[in-house]
Parts: sequence; C-alpha cells; structure tokens
Amino acid sequence: MDFTTGLKELDKRFNEAFQPGTLTVIVGHPGAGKTTLALQLCHANARIGHKCLYISFQEDKEKLYRHARRLGLDLEGLEEKGLFKHVRFPMMTLVDDLIRELSVLLSSDSYRVIVVDSINALLEPVKNKDEQRMLLQNFFYEVSRSIRGIAVLLAEIPMGEERVNLGSIEFVSDIVIILKHHVVRGLLDRAMEIRKIRGAPLRAVEFPFEIVEGEGIRVFPPPAPERIFLGDGTPLEDTLSLTREVIPRLLRGEVVFFTYDPFARSAIPVIFILDYLVSNEMVAFFTSYVYSKDEVLDSVVKVLVNYAGISRKEAHRLVDKYMVVESVNPAGEALTSLYSRSILEFEKSKPDVIVFHGIEVFSKLFDEKDYFNSLVNELIWTKNNGVTNMRFGACTPRDWCEMNAALSDVVVQTRFVEKNGSTVPIIQSWRRGSEPRTIELNEEVLNKLRSEFKALLKKAFPSE
Repeated sequence: MDFTTGLKELDKRFNEAFQPGTLTVIVGHPGAGKTTLALQLCHANARIGHKCLYISFQEDKEKLYRHARRLGLDLEGLEEKGLFKHVRFPMMTLVDDLIRELSVLLSSDSYRVIVVDSINALLEPVKNKDEQRMLLQNFFYEVSRSIRGIAVLLAEIPMGEERVNLGSIEFVSDIVIILKHHVVRGLLDRAMEIRKIRGAPLRAVEFPFEIVEGEGIRVFPPPAPERIFLGDGTPLEDTLSLTREVIPRLLRGEVVFFTYDPFARSAIPVIFILDYLVSNEMVAFFTSYVYSKDEVLDSVVKVLVNYAGISRKEAHRLVDKYMVVESVNPAGEALTSLYSRSILEFEKSKPDVIVFHGIEVFSKLFDEKDYFNSLVNELIWTKNNGVTNMRFGACTPRDWCEMNAALSDVVVQTRFVEKNGSTVPIIQSWRRGSEPRTIELNEEVLNKLRSEFKALLKKAFPSE
C-alpha cells in the first residue's frame, strides 16, 4: 500500500484501494469530523514521506494547527521538515483564478497528498454555471493522477441529510466516505459509512468511530463473519463432578447462558467457570454491566465461601489469579461502539474465556433488532476464534431471555425452592444434543463439592 488513510483498521480492510491516482471525497454534517479525518490522513502520509498540501477556504492556519495539536498531530514539526503546507484561499475565488494558482502551487513542489477543505465553497458560486463547474470537477479528477498521489475533497451536507449531491465528481471519485452523527439517549453516536471504494470488496460498510483528544479518530469496525465454524472445538477439562453433572461437556468456543429469576439472582455458576479456568490454566475477562468491580468480587467470594467451603482469603486469591474484572456502563455509549470496542479489545488480548454479567439491561437500552444483530455477530466471532463466551442475565423480559437461550450451546438456570423450612438451590441445565438435567444442591451434593474444591485449590496453587 503506497498511501494510508491514517486509520489502521481501514487500511487493513481496504489496502488495495488507496493507491496513486486516487480521488477521495469525505462528506459529512457540520461537526461530523471531516477536518479531523483529513488532518489525520494528511499527517500520517506526511510522516512516511508524502508531502501534503492542505487548502482551506475557511479555517486559518493558526486555528487549524491548534485543532491538530488537540488531536496529537504535530503539523508544525512536519512543516519545518517541508512535509506539510497550509494555504488559505478567499471563499469567493474565481474558478479560473483558483485553477491557475493551484497549478502553480502543485508545480512548485512534489506534493503527493492534496486536501481541499471544503469543496462547497467552490461549487456553490458556480452551481448554475455548468461549464465552470465541469471545469473545476475535471481539474480535481486529474490532480490525483498528475501528482501520482491522492486528492481528498471535503464536502458538507445539511444536518439530517445523508444524500450526497456533488454532481459528476461523486461518480468519478474512487472513494466516498460519509461521516454521520446523531444523538441517541443524549449521547453522540458517530458512524463512518464507506459508500464507495473502487478496487475493494465491500461487505461491512458502516463503522462506529469516536474522536479522542490526543489520538484523533478511532474506528471500531464491527466483525461480520460470513460463516460459522468452531475455531478450536477441543473439550475443556474439569475437576468438579458437579460441573460435569451440570454441563456434561463444554468445547472451546461454545456459548454458555447462565440465567436466573430477577428476584433471586445468584452467582453460583462462577463455581463452574472457576473449575474450567483452573483445570485448563486459563484467565477469564469478566465484564459486569450492572455491578462495580468491588460488588462483583464480593458476590463471587460469598458464593465460594458459602457453597465451595473455602475461606475469604482463598477465594480472593483464586479470583485474582484467574479473573480480570471490570465494570462498564452500557448506557454510556452507543451500542455499535460498545460492541465494536469489545471485539477490538478481544482481538488484542486474545482471551480464552470472556464473561458478560448483567446482559438483561440491554433489553431496555437498545432496539431489540439492533442488539440481536450485534449479538449474533459477536457470538459467531467468538466461536470462530475459539473464545468461550459465558453470559449472565436475569430471565426478563421473557422473550429476551428465550432468544439469548436459543443462541447458546449451553443454558444453565439457577432457581430456589423452599424445602423443609430452608431455601435450596436448584440448577436446571441443557446443552445442545443432550437431554435437560436438574440438580438439587442439597447437603450431600455440597459436601462432595467442598471436598473436591480442595483438590481444585491444590491445582491452582500446586506449590503450597
């Protein structure tokens, strides 16, 4: 790839498209991030030796450089090295004068990247002058080819619109990127749509993104696997007989749904999770959407003390070694960025097991169709990559619970019944290809669990 978009996530997907002679159009609403993306593109290419000419009709140099500094982009340093030049033209520049002055500029140095911010300032005065408009469009069409580089044209569309109306320049361009943003639950939801990209196959065309101070634009391409396969598929080892009774067999990459009554929530299934983690020397990434990290740890420790019969100190040591716990506010960002950010983190850290707790909150935060579309892609991605996906959620609302169950390989439901004056946990489980099972956690079962859990602790800490 000769040039870069400045965004490695896009480069990875469209590495054959950004070649010498490419005309790119970046379209967006006011404040959508067009200038930010253009500056990031310009900066990234200048850093690898491609001189960039940035032409502006609105922002002066000082304001542009100040904006770039907030994004962590050093335009001054590139300018000192002769790799970046900012030129501002009056907004009412005549077409003939502009073409003449640009031709002189381009011939004065070996620019490989040209950014025009924005083309609206040029097209508006000539919208009823077909000859001049065509002359201008042809000029920019030829610029990228004459410099054997890339030309980037920014264009603004009114808020609420997504239709691009740039005439023939839209059709002759090689790449058209539309930046969109709208408010969802009081939060700014940004998306980058790749409407056209010549020379690259398009499947996923809309990517959530955010603008981060000191970093610029961060893109979160959502995975959209074409096929489903079990990426690893090897059976997980276990130590506890209770685990085998509840889940007769669990393969790497499968999906487990742990559910319970919303009025009797229980963390008992963490016993099975820790069995798998210790027995296979794995670490789980545990994300809660309803509890803080301290509340998660406290709940897990209480279960281990009350049911597995170990001390609080032993429980804390076990959790600290085998679980990385974090708490995330799911209402703090849009579904697309929340989901895509998680997948990016998984791709970097490559976990064996991921655990999501409190997934029932999504039923009230997001549109059901959007949620399950993202969920299906996530479950296929984890399955294809051999990542075991474990999900905790109260069984409410019922249809929501049933859909999560239908998408899982294993379903484990914990409930409580009154028996002989005491409350007894009952675990009902089902795995694909097996008959449903029901296990009562009575004293006989618990005594056996506590005895076997001592052996599990020895596996976790063999030197003691």
